[in-house]
Amino acid sequence: AIEMKNPDDAFTRTVMVHGNGEGHARVFPYDGDLTRQPKPIRIQHAVKLALAGCEAKRVLVLLAGAGADMVLVDRLTQGQSDITGVELIPAVFEWPAQQERLGLRKFFNKPNIRIVGAEGREFLARDDSKYDCIIFSWSGASRGYFTGVSAAAPGYLLTKEGLSDILSHLTPNGQFTLLAGNRARAMIAVSELLQEQGKNAIEKAFMLASVSPPDTERDYILSTAENTRFLLVKPNGFSPEDAAEVQDIVKSNNLHLIYDPDHEPEKQNVIHKMLKRADPYSFINDIIWQSGAAVYPAVDDRPFAADPFPIKAYLSTDFWLGLKNPDFPGRINNIWRLKLFHMIVVIGLVVASFVLILIPLLVSYNRQTIGRTVGTSNHIIYFAFLGAAFMFVEMGLIQKLRLLVGHPGHTIAIVLASVILFTGVGSFHSGKLFGRGFLTFRRAAITAALTIAATLLLLEILMPFLVGLPRMLKLFLAFGVPAIPAFFMGQLFPQGLAALTHSERLIPLSMGVNAMAGTIAAGLGVALAPIVGFRAVILLGCALYLIVAFMPHHVRTDMERGALGSGDEPNS
Repeated sequence: AIEMKNPDDAFTRTVMVHGNGEGHARVFPYDGDLTRQPKPIRIQHAVKLALAGCEAKRVLVLLAGAGADMVLVDRLTQGQSDITGVELIPAVFEWPAQQERLGLRKFFNKPNIRIVGAEGREFLARDDSKYDCIIFSWSGASRGYFTGVSAAAPGYLLTKEGLSDILSHLTPNGQFTLLAGNRARAMIAVSELLQEQGKNAIEKAFMLASVSPPDTERDYILSTAENTRFLLVKPNGFSPEDAAEVQDIVKSNNLHLIYDPDHEPEKQNVIHKMLKRADPYSFINDIIWQSGAAVYPAVDDRPFAADPFPIKAYLSTDFWLGLKNPDFPGRINNIWRLKLFHMIVVIGLVVASFVLILIPLLVSYNRQTIGRTVGTSNHIIYFAFLGAAFMFVEMGLIQKLRLLVGHPGHTIAIVLASVILFTGVGSFHSGKLFGRGFLTFRRAAITAALTIAATLLLLEILMPFLVGLPRMLKLFLAFGVPAIPAFFMGQLFPQGLAALTHSERLIPLSMGVNAMAGTIAAGLGVALAPIVGFRAVILLGCALYLIVAFMPHHVRTDMERGALGSGDEPNS
């Protein structure tokens, strides 16, 4: 919690800040003067619009933070609304509630107020209630999000599946207000969902207001300022009375209505066209490409709903030269630089791995070896593919299970611990399983690939049913899911080393190559996830295990039996 005092009015403001400040929540004192809070005007506008056109008997606030939206809803409805807030990190609302001077303990103890510490999708899966009004509040996104390291905490709420869950919790005349994420992407996803439900006149389900008027056709689609656009969604369409109420709020608060299906400004035709196109993503990307941005579908497998980076930029010389484009908004230029920085890190990992790991080992190996050990290339490829495959699968499973666990940090801790533990258990028992003939190199690799693919398939089928389970049960499930594939993934590395006991000079080289490939795969997996999704990253690991399965393993088998003696014979 950070307290700031404004020297102009000596008014103290409290903000809950996450990490390095890229995510924050303003604290509104329940008994305080809200008009003196930092930039409260946009929050008040957003809440007023969210309540327009709906009865607001029951209101749900997702990403509730410290309860600022909830306080405003309660005031605007004179305490007549039943309000539920959902916030991922309980400390964000628990600490302010303990500060008596803020009055929030009194607010959260009101009979019509409830705030829950949970991930949004987790809450929706457990909750059977219907709401007249659902507000998706503001959120921050870190550098890790834009480089593909992880999906941001609210990212799964903004996927097509997440938006479907939100819409399913609305009453027949309910309204959903989106204050975060790319509005064009959300409009397309919602329109697809409504069409799948057989609804007509999809264009009447949306209204879009803004703090400032758009200047160009591009600005109707692309907004780089997260807190300046207010998207209103009514699945059954805005009635003339609903639309009139929204229009009155817009006019009285000096806002701008940039999409109104019944009163169509000339330039907003672009939104109508977007909603009517068979391929709306291509349509809008052609318009906003000159601004350095793009919009792609956001689904649970690729939940980067706020990432505007265009994939084809990787083919641009301007991207690789790191040139700042004056035609790009400042935020877009920053994201391009973050992507370039990550790619430089990946390339640096590749170069450093070759220079610091592979080359010294190769030099040392060549100095000590007369001729070549039989199957040297075979062994190097074997260990390289094992290292890369393991890392692709590990990273993909961590991200796939993020939706189940509900918290990014907890997911990394639980899944990483599970993968390492059960890989170790597999390694420990590999000697017996190979020695008794239950497994061979080929069988172990095929079994690893099949169990990984089966785990992925079951996760994708069962995830909608698992998300709403009790928290502790989900944590145990997340720990257990990687167990079987990790057990078989752990078989191949120790047995590969065991096969080299008669050619010990290959052991450091093989271990080094394995480490090098895993390091490179870690960087590549992060870069690939926003492009192809987590499923493809996992399946890439499966493909590498299958390649390992069908490599010629007679060299390893013969060496393990000691048939090659010292291992100094020339390569066959």
